[in-house]
Amino acid sequence: MVLQLGAKSPQHVSYGDITCILCSELKGIVTSDPDISNALFLDEQDSFRDRLVPHSLRGSIFSVTPKFEYSADKAYKKRLQKVKDLGKKITEHNWRRKLDRSDPLYKDLAADQGKVAEEKETNKVEARRKEGTSLVYGATIQLQLTGTNKFVSQAKNRARLDKLAMQIELAEGGGDGS
Repeated sequence: MVLQLGAKSPQHVSYGDITCILCSELKGIVTSDPDISNALFLDEQDSFRDRLVPHSLRGSIFSVTPKFEYSADKAYKKRLQKVKDLGKKITEHNWRRKLDRSDPLYKDLAADQGKVAEEKETNKVEARRKEGTSLVYGATIQLQLTGTNKFVSQAKNRARLDKLAMQIELAEGGGDGS
């Protein structure tokens, strides 16, 4: 169940709306402490009425965004991983210093990084373009923790309580599982 804080009506949800995720069965609200970890947890409420006050409101408010594109970012990270697999101590942050500018790998990584920047800008433009537009049934969305660049994402590990479910967490910048 989702509570729309910024929606025009309970039946009308738009891109850019602010939401909190409620779990009526367990009487709580999904929240996080983004300064400490990327974990999401249920903040149980003593009284589950119309007014819920999570202990950390900052970690409980999400913005509805369109599903962003991550193909360039994925290709860039895949190329970096291939380099690491070859035994080179290259990271996302040091490859410009470690590789020679004449190296074809340097040129490929620079081109990939440019594509990632373009992709991020396209995602921002698309989010601004769609803001205020009503969601249609079946639309794929992402939930972004307000005030951060973190998105609700599916982790690679199984959930602790339900082994058939996947764990969810906050992922910096989002990704395919967001």
